[in-house]
Amino acid sequence: MKKIFPLILLFITTSLLCFYHPRMTFYSDWMLFVLLFTCTCVLVLFQKQRRERKKGKGDIQGNAFPYLNLMSEGIILFDHAGIVLAINAQAEKLFKVKRSAVIGTSLISTQPEVFWHYFSQISKIANRVITQDSTQVASFCLDHAQMQDSVDLVAKPTGERGVFAIVAKDSLQNYKLQKVGRDFIANASHELRTPITIIKGFAETIQDLPEISDGMLEDFVEKIVRNCHRMDNLVKNLLILTDLDALPKAQMQNCDIVCLMDNCAHTLLSVRPDADIEILHNHDTIMISADPDLLELALMNLLENAAKYSRRPAKISITIDKSDAGVDIVIRDEGKGIPKEDLDSIFERFYTVNKAHSRKLGGAGLGLSIVKTIINKHDAQISVYSQVDKGTTFTLSFNEAHCTVA
Repeated sequence: MKKIFPLILLFITTSLLCFYHPRMTFYSDWMLFVLLFTCTCVLVLFQKQRRERKKGKGDIQGNAFPYLNLMSEGIILFDHAGIVLAINAQAEKLFKVKRSAVIGTSLISTQPEVFWHYFSQISKIANRVITQDSTQVASFCLDHAQMQDSVDLVAKPTGERGVFAIVAKDSLQNYKLQKVGRDFIANASHELRTPITIIKGFAETIQDLPEISDGMLEDFVEKIVRNCHRMDNLVKNLLILTDLDALPKAQMQNCDIVCLMDNCAHTLLSVRPDADIEILHNHDTIMISADPDLLELALMNLLENAAKYSRRPAKISITIDKSDAGVDIVIRDEGKGIPKEDLDSIFERFYTVNKAHSRKLGGAGLGLSIVKTIINKHDAQISVYSQVDKGTTFTLSFNEAHCTVA
């Protein structure tokens, strides 16, 4: 603009001299030449500046765009007028827009020229960074209760004169992880508080009643011991889950799943001698690549649940089938069954179908979560089918890559 201003001044002066001053008529041809020359220079400089502006925007769009797509966050570049200069694929996905539609549109208008998801939040932070020329931060969430979208925005000057950037990150996953952690602590505290309250109550009763009868004392002591066992199991399971979460991969080795299942069945019979356990397998020895200690823990949890939630004597059927696709382990009981609406949630930590019944049996809703975590560590799958009052079937599937037949 500084270069153009003297030319504009020369243009106006020459025009006045050429056409309005009578003494300058003799020089009118020269004046007309100067006038046309000045006009041409003005037009050339205007065109040059326009090309430079376009080139600058083109450089941002052309040179920066490939690098922007390498970013895991959504990036929007815009100028001091709020005009979008570039947008990467992550921002397109997050804000549900097309690059071709939004390039050249304004971020700071009251109404978007094209539809943007969360446009009002984007517009507010864009306005603030332009007017204040400093880094701005914003977070918003549509509905945390329903675990819907949660987004963090950071807007800042880029260092290029008149160019700003909005960095957007989907923080929903972080929020979910935080919520899982809070729920885990709350559930663990609740599960521990219940037996502690019971133990404290009976201990104080024994303390306050020195002349308590032998029968009542025996009953109180039995309940105290049972709740101590319950706390011990809960803490042990919590430690197991912590260790499993920290374990990057199961320590694989070849093990005989038929022999392993026989050992689990004998262990269960030692505590439930009246249980009726049937084991069927199509090979005498079936070798799979697994961590025997972890797999035994998972199988014992499934067998104990099958016996615990069945009418005595518990009837449990186990089938081990080797095929070309891999090995399937099917554990079937004839117990209470699981309602259909609860099947999707049974592998969640602290989830129990019947809380009162589970607590009576000493369960805290961690057993199936441990099973699921162990099976995932083996890159295997677990599925469940159940009918109320008819029984439940768990199927563990190991793919061919982990299986051999001796």
